[in-house]
Amino acid sequence: MLLGASNVVRGLHVLLGVARAAWGRDLEVLAAIGLGRSYGTRSMVLGRVLPSVLESGLWDELERRPRVPTRAIVTDVGNDILYTAPVADIARWVADCVARLRGHGAAVVVTGLPIARAERLGPAGYAALKTLIFPRYRWLPRKEALSRARAVNEALRSLAAEAGAQFFEPRDEWYGLDPIHLRLGTWRTAWSCILAGRAEGLEGRGRSLGPLTAARLAAAPPALQWLFGRERRRAQPALTIPGGMTVSMY
Repeated sequence: MLLGASNVVRGLHVLLGVARAAWGRDLEVLAAIGLGRSYGTRSMVLGRVLPSVLESGLWDELERRPRVPTRAIVTDVGNDILYTAPVADIARWVADCVARLRGHGAAVVVTGLPIARAERLGPAGYAALKTLIFPRYRWLPRKEALSRARAVNEALRSLAAEAGAQFFEPRDEWYGLDPIHLRLGTWRTAWSCILAGRAEGLEGRGRSLGPLTAARLAAAPPALQWLFGRERRRAQPALTIPGGMTVSMY
């Protein structure tokens, strides 16, 4: 199970290749992901609106399914900071997701924020990030954004411990000039470590599923979205990958 935003979307073909090498080819993947995805509010990127992670159909689908060994990744929480959501709300949204996953018996990994890299981002870099990636949202001063990021990171650490989940701190060297997205060359190592929930990563890091599958994953429609104001629904799974893996998007 994958909960997240742009980092998961961009590296999904690599992430799934790592997971397949570790746990077998016939995995069932349920994902509430999407560019700019918020945990607690609807989000819009390039005319496409997605429900929040909490509002998504993933949870109804999870309730319908029998319990099976499940690994869940909860990541990309930082978007909600730059959407100016209060720290308490962000923590509550993520805690709710983790509680639901743990209630289903899932082993959960919660990733922290790249705090060290964010703290090195100067005023000009922060202004560029805010303008290019989050232009629709009101300006949150850099000092306030960093303060909220630190508070959210500590909240994630605490809620993971309270729920019996693993907390994983991403490595500073996984990020380049862009302080919120994993560098391309780090994807396999990063996802191996995140999926394992430990610094040494999974034993077999596998191979990317390739550019064709990457394109199919990028085009896979979610169960619910709004495109330029028009509702679109699609049956799931959205994609079946040769070997038996299914991917459902919510």
